[in-house]
Amino acid sequence: MLVFKGKLKEHPRWEVENELYRFRNRVFSDRLGWDVESRRGLERDNFDKPDTHWVLIEDKQGLCGCIRLLSCAQDYMLPSIFPTALAGEAPPRGNDVWELTRLAIDADRAPRLENGISELTCVIFREVLAFAREQGIRELVAVVSLPVERIFRRLGLPIERLGHRQAVDLGAVRGVGIRFHLDERFERAVNRPLRGEYVPAGELLGMS
Repeated sequence: MLVFKGKLKEHPRWEVENELYRFRNRVFSDRLGWDVESRRGLERDNFDKPDTHWVLIEDKQGLCGCIRLLSCAQDYMLPSIFPTALAGEAPPRGNDVWELTRLAIDADRAPRLENGISELTCVIFREVLAFAREQGIRELVAVVSLPVERIFRRLGLPIERLGHRQAVDLGAVRGVGIRFHLDERFERAVNRPLRGEYVPAGELLGMS
């Protein structure tokens, strides 16, 4: 499988952008039934901009995993779309705090870890950690449903709930705002042995 980390305009395949929005539509609109902005089978929103950073995983069938990274120095989803998930806490701000959004995987297209979680989740967060180190990021935040929070804990990611730590209504689901601790526990969680092969896209194409 190919793993890409960067802006969509830097991706070696120009058509990947529409593939991404179609993949998100299948996951968030068709499968999960979320109330998202979907037009002509493409799910995209105001946070999808040319300079937005992504981690993408592709196999021979196309995209099978993605996550979006937004700087909290600018407008981001937690305070603007899901303010109740802050649970009374002030929204984090700064160039060294980023938000993770639009995590989506097709779990059946990769092996599973011993705890039953798809390796795709592990690979995505391994690349997120690499990105955080490259950018000098000290903290990550996200809004997640309760089932996704449980997956993160099973993977071993060190997370804590924001504010009063109680679940809140997020439209179609109940969820929480969370903070990731980028420490040795995070590193151990994402650097476990994997059965699948995951090759950086630039490396396969001979790019630096």
